[in-house]
Amino acid sequence: MRCILRKNGSVALIERLVAPAAIFLLSTLSLTSCQRARLNCRFEDPGCSDSGLLAMLQILSVPLYVYWGDMNTNTIYRVKDGAESPETFLNLGAIPYRFAFTSDAQTLFVANSTTVYSVTISDKSYSQISNVFSDVNSLVVVEKLSKIYYSDNGSGQVDTTNLDGSGYANVHNPGSNGGMDIDEINDFQYIANSSQIVRYNMDGSGATAVVGTTGAAVEDIELDNIGQRIFWVDRTNGEMRRADVDGSNETLLVSSIGSARGVAFHPSSPYLYYCDAGIQSIVRTLRDGSSPLIIATAMACRDVDFAPVAN
Repeated sequence: MRCILRKNGSVALIERLVAPAAIFLLSTLSLTSCQRARLNCRFEDPGCSDSGLLAMLQILSVPLYVYWGDMNTNTIYRVKDGAESPETFLNLGAIPYRFAFTSDAQTLFVANSTTVYSVTISDKSYSQISNVFSDVNSLVVVEKLSKIYYSDNGSGQVDTTNLDGSGYANVHNPGSNGGMDIDEINDFQYIANSSQIVRYNMDGSGATAVVGTTGAAVEDIELDNIGQRIFWVDRTNGEMRRADVDGSNETLLVSSIGSARGVAFHPSSPYLYYCDAGIQSIVRTLRDGSSPLIIATAMACRDVDFAPVAN
């Protein structure tokens, strides 16, 4: 996180300057990132620079993108958030299985089950950075540690590497771990493990089941740090669900999903996106799971992910 935004009277002025998606973000935000501007400021502080604020507003006014991969063609696709016309982004030459972005959305890491690639968004160049895994089910960039964390379902381990793929290390061994996301603010891992969603400290200690019963194949978890909620998709039961981070207020959002594989959440979007591998489609809903709309078909998808900031 590079810039702390706090609700006060300045939001009203900002609302007249930025796009609707940014208004949605700023009206609910207590903490966010303006990585490219690299500010350390609070709006109520006189020292918060006008030039830095303008740089941040420029970032927010550019559309967000949602990315996913097609395992049949090795192609990565993307669509502007809220749009219905996907575009081809890159043919990786390998199966694009699971995704993770750096917070400035300039680098995309793609796991091909056992192998990990680094993709530069600006010029679409890519390279292999690691091939030491068994079956990566989730990967998450933790930039304050300059690490990538991997939930390797094949080995039952959570592992790390440096951002360039070097420095492989085992962190802990949940055993039946699937989907994972990481709360960098409070230093927690949320991992689907043995039909539960379990919260761990970053070293794997302090295991606490926050959702006591899920299906056996929760392949993706997304955290809403602002709203303190968890979203997940359950392939076994064909569902997308939401709960508070302590497991309370669990809510069924979507049922009868053919094969729920990935879910995407972003604090500035009113939408959720999920991969239904059963009908080979990317589906968009409102955050409460209503108004489902298929935005891409013929996609043998396993993950779908927002770029963290506009690109």
